Amino acid sequence: MPATEAAEAPPADPDRQPATAPVARKNAAGHDFTPQEALSTPQWYLLTLILTISVSAGIALISIAADTATDVAGFTAAGAATLVGVMGLFNGGGRILWAGISDKIGRMPAFLGILIIQGLALLAIPHAGNVALFYILAAVIYTCYGGAFGTMPSTAGDFFGVKHAGAIYGLMLIGWSIGGIIGPMLISWLVGEDGAYVLGYTVVGIMALVGAILPFIAKPPKHPDGTSAVS
Repeated sequence: MPATEAAEAPPADPDRQPATAPVARKNAAGHDFTPQEALSTPQWYLLTLILTISVSAGIALISIAADTATDVAGFTAAGAATLVGVMGLFNGGGRILWAGISDKIGRMPAFLGILIIQGLALLAIPHAGNVALFYILAAVIYTCYGGAFGTMPSTAGDFFGVKHAGAIYGLMLIGWSIGGIIGPMLISWLVGEDGAYVLGYTVVGIMALVGAILPFIAKPPKHPDGTSAVS
């Protein structure tokens, strides 16, 4: 370089970083939990219990939806079968809907909404004496049932970090198995041969509403090293 150009060049700013220098990013939290570490926290069990309660409540209706529709709302056998088929769409749609809602309002507020709405709809459905109202309430319950499955994977990532979130959520699916047993057994026992739908759905609805306390309790855990989960 000619001396004149060198003389005219501005002095280097020692505080200036190169344009291409990587910018250090600090996560809001600092550690990914392993599945074993997640299992050692009360939060894993709280989240699994939330899933269990939502599944139990939703599958209680699913297990006797056709009989309830026929006895409560006067569906024909063909109409009840159609209802069951159509409700599967709300189950799938609920996973997308509530996952999106949870992105906007937060995971625990979403679960609070799922359990409260699910519980209220369950309390109301044995009083739905016409086809249209029964369809609406059943759709709400199925949507919330699917919503728990759509929201919990991202919740696992928020609580325990994304690296092992799939494995940790996979362990939580024991709640699906437990709920899949408790819900049908409980509602069948309560309704019984006498068709006590009001009793059955009232108990299950209250169970969901009581479960709505859990999202207030569940907070992301601290890792033993003092950090929270990487999100």
